[in-house]
Amino acid sequence: MNTKTFIILAASIILAVFSSYSQNSQGWQYIGKAPSNTIWRPNDIIETPEKHVIVAFWDYKESSHLIKLSEEGILLSETIISTPDTTVILSRLFADSDNPSNEYTAIGLCFPSSGEAEAILTLRFDGDLNVVGRKTVPCVNLSHPLINVSLLHRNNGYTLALSESNQSHHLAKIGSEGDLLEWKKLETDSLVTICNLFEALEEDSHFCMFAHISNNSDAYHGVLVFNDSLQLVKRAHFNQWQTEEPDGSLCISHLCDYYNSMMLPSPNRNGYIISSRLKEALFSNDTIKVDMSSIIASTDSSFVMQEHYEILEHLNDTIEYPAFYKSLDYLTSSITNPYLFQCSMQGNCMGEPGWPFCHSPLSVIVTKADTNLNIIWKRKFYTDMVSSPFAITASADGGCIVAGMVYDFNLERRCDLFVIKIGENGTVGVDEVKEESLAFVYPNPAKETFRIGGVGAKETGVYDILGKCVMTFNGNEADVRTLVAGPYLLKITDTDGKTQIQRIVISK
Repeated sequence: MNTKTFIILAASIILAVFSSYSQNSQGWQYIGKAPSNTIWRPNDIIETPEKHVIVAFWDYKESSHLIKLSEEGILLSETIISTPDTTVILSRLFADSDNPSNEYTAIGLCFPSSGEAEAILTLRFDGDLNVVGRKTVPCVNLSHPLINVSLLHRNNGYTLALSESNQSHHLAKIGSEGDLLEWKKLETDSLVTICNLFEALEEDSHFCMFAHISNNSDAYHGVLVFNDSLQLVKRAHFNQWQTEEPDGSLCISHLCDYYNSMMLPSPNRNGYIISSRLKEALFSNDTIKVDMSSIIASTDSSFVMQEHYEILEHLNDTIEYPAFYKSLDYLTSSITNPYLFQCSMQGNCMGEPGWPFCHSPLSVIVTKADTNLNIIWKRKFYTDMVSSPFAITASADGGCIVAGMVYDFNLERRCDLFVIKIGENGTVGVDEVKEESLAFVYPNPAKETFRIGGVGAKETGVYDILGKCVMTFNGNEADVRTLVAGPYLLKITDTDGKTQIQRIVISK
């Protein structure tokens, strides 16, 4: 986002807070009410060892904020991070588990109103949000304003990928105290949009960039692998793939979300996990049908896409996008199992979400899965407002925490901050948040049988890609050995009379 186009809103920063929680539900909701005509946009969220929650958000003026919430969702402290005549945007939070002082690091960008070069800000603060260290270093070799930064904590420092508005990109390394160690402009014509950075599995000294890149004049997602000297050593593309259906129709699929996609090493370190959207175009009898669904997909350690992926939502009258900045997270420990959490948004305004001023309620969809992408639960959380999730983090109790924006439809036209704590079993348990279990199917793909989870299924129709019902069954389990291989849609009617649409792939 070009800083010259930032929304400049004149209002004082007054923190008005509403919190609600239930000790028995393991969940809570926090709402930070922004002043009129003000947007509070969260960029990152972390949980402390004491199970407190720290959120970094930007007020769309010149300041960023850090707030700390208690285990029950009560505001404990707040710090405003500002610099005279400079816009400060904190992008990511990092906890230093090896630091006995229990300190944290926030890294972001500074945009001087004087037009001077942007700078990288490294901020150290303690558990009470007291700033204990601060350093800025100017960016180099910039010809246009910066619009995005991706960060990775590694090797006692941080690696950054920075993007200019003209699609020029840079890599930088800074030390743990914020000193600029290395800066390199990427001289590659294949890079369009950077999604995120992550560690490579095969080489400890390598890191990866998940990005929207071009291949033979066509743009797809892919991975660029760099060594510790910021040299490009490998690339992999996720090109479109196609399948021929039994009736001769051709289905072409590819990853299609260029901004909200995310890729991480899998918790068991045997490959990588992708949070993105799947676009499927069906070509049949000179007609084209296009569907898009949020998915979790996996690759092996060489970035080869696996056949098994989970479609999280498939509702043709809705839009479905992964959360804006951080849609995938997991937490591993010797006590709990390594569960994956994926967060997306879902609403009925077609096309782009139009955030933050979409005039249709957006729901928060959260999915919990194991490392084999088997879904444990899938839940929808919503109010009568527009809720746009921006980041998710796994919590130590087997649940997760989501931060985002809530748009107020009244004349104040403000975007409040929301944080919800979701318990291990997928519940928030507060009156202000409506909760709904969503259906899911497993295994997917299926060879002989599959089950429907999340709801009590009363009757289910199985439809082929042309919309023909090829099978019906009652209950939560089906034998599909008589079906030919290919994708199918399930029209599931639960015991409450509600109908949901899910997709399954039959493999032989």
